[in-house]
Amino acid sequence: MLVRSYGYSPTGALINDSLQFTNGPTVSRSYQYNRRGQRTVAATTISGVTINEPRDSLLYHYDSLTARLDSMVGKVDSSGWRNYAAVRWIYGRGGRDSVERVTVHNGASSTALTTLTTYDASGRVSTQTGTSPTATWYTFSSPIYNRMDQVKSFASREPASANPPGNWQNWGTTLTYDSAGGTWRLLRSEKASGASRIYDYHYDLFGNRQYEFRTSGWESGCAQNGSDTSSFGPDNQLVRTLNSCLAQSHYWYGPALLLHESHRSGGHVRL
Repeated sequence: MLVRSYGYSPTGALINDSLQFTNGPTVSRSYQYNRRGQRTVAATTISGVTINEPRDSLLYHYDSLTARLDSMVGKVDSSGWRNYAAVRWIYGRGGRDSVERVTVHNGASSTALTTLTTYDASGRVSTQTGTSPTATWYTFSSPIYNRMDQVKSFASREPASANPPGNWQNWGTTLTYDSAGGTWRLLRSEKASGASRIYDYHYDLFGNRQYEFRTSGWESGCAQNGSDTSSFGPDNQLVRTLNSCLAQSHYWYGPALLLHESHRSGGHVRL
């Protein structure tokens, strides 16, 4: 079992959280913010282990004129501080991100994945493509939207489980919403490429998603078919989840804020 705890500032900003395992190790993270309330630093330390773990920090950089998130840089203190990853955004008209470039560093070498996004005249995503210098990893195309600007269907190309990205699959996804009831909540998601992966969703009177029923021709075992359930308190706060593999999570709250959560799966620690 593991327990996660949270600490907040008087204004409600998350300033620290910790993840504690029953066998001793604790992962602690602290946060800093600028005068706009935007997060600037997330620093992580690990204690309670027999071998010292390196510290790491995630740095957030913002445009001085627009205040948009410009880039994020991950650093690790391993024989001196060094970068292990970075992401950069370029924005187009209307402040929409058009280019995202993720770079993973491995010593002196690095690998970049670039995501290009285009929009239609209404500002909705029209296409999205993720590419590395050698191959295309993901595409999103041919979306159809309803009058609430929710995606009804789209096509995608995704890496297969074996030998990606050279080995890939084409998918078609259809989404169904509650138009008759007027809530426009997602009721069904069907993703097909030969076999299908289907999710059906049920809600309570307050709009909380209570059940997720899954039928899949791709997974096996307890993840193939079954239901995931969520329980809510009288104030509509999530208090418990249980999935078809009997992994469960519990949540405890302070005044309007999440303070603790724990996770257990069949008597074994679940990350």
